[in-house]
Amino acid sequence: MRLRIKNSTYLWIITLLITLGAAYYQRITGPTQPLRGVKEIGPDKLKYKLIRTFGGPGDAEITINDEKGEYEGSIRFKRYKSYDEWTSMSLKRRDGKLVGYLPHQPPAGKMEYYIIIYQGSKQISLTDEPVILR
Repeated sequence: MRLRIKNSTYLWIITLLITLGAAYYQRITGPTQPLRGVKEIGPDKLKYKLIRTFGGPGDAEITINDEKGEYEGSIRFKRYKSYDEWTSMSLKRRDGKLVGYLPHQPPAGKMEYYIIIYQGSKQISLTDEPVILR
């Protein structure tokens, strides 16, 4: 009897650890978590965190840290899975950051976007593929 209770307890502990591990993995890698990364541009490293979900009122704010003020940038976007043309808007400088806004979408609306950073005549895309904003 004690062996059965002991085995049952071990199984519950293992089940709990697997469940917590899966929940943590989903939280970190899920499609609604911000896309984080570092892009090397010459000797500098530009850290970014691009949002992939926005449910608030108004337009979605996209910010890129640029405390040195060395870069310019633009944001290109269109509705997800549409044949729309890509729309491009310049990022504005505010408080050591490059800031851009994506238009508010209706419920269940999605957009895809990517950020282009300019350093002189060089153009660098922060991501290899467009980021999907839900």
